[in-house]
Amino acid sequence: MTTRSDRFFFVDTSAFYARLDRSDQWHQRAVLGFLELARRNAILVTSNLVVAETHNLAWQRLGFQVARDWLALLADFNVRFQTSEEHQRTEQVLRSPIGPHLSYVDAASIVVMEAVSLSTIFSFDSDFALAGFSLYPGQTSPVRRRQ
Repeated sequence: MTTRSDRFFFVDTSAFYARLDRSDQWHQRAVLGFLELARRNAILVTSNLVVAETHNLAWQRLGFQVARDWLALLADFNVRFQTSEEHQRTEQVLRSPIGPHLSYVDAASIVVMEAVSLSTIFSFDSDFALAGFSLYPGQTSPVRRRQ
């Protein structure tokens, strides 16, 4: 039997960006991960904040054309927009013990995943595992800590 956790995945900036940047250390795992999720007919969820963060990274590092072309691929994703209540909850997450390890976008992603009952995130950021979420496609090494 297929459960919600088997079919629904939140997608983080690290997975999107690794898929776009052939020089990224996680590129091959991202490519294979997206292919496997497509094979499984997974339902992919992300947030408007992840979209903005990924677009900005792609634009700055890979160029406008790559960033623009990536946006066209989002038609296959469920993009969730942060509510004012979720913004308040994001601030609470940032004040929690895990807060110093998270960017605003990461904290907001946690809030969205909690709001829609998702337990798995396609990410190469181990901070999500520290927050209690399962990483897809599996455990990664820790990311560089923010200064």
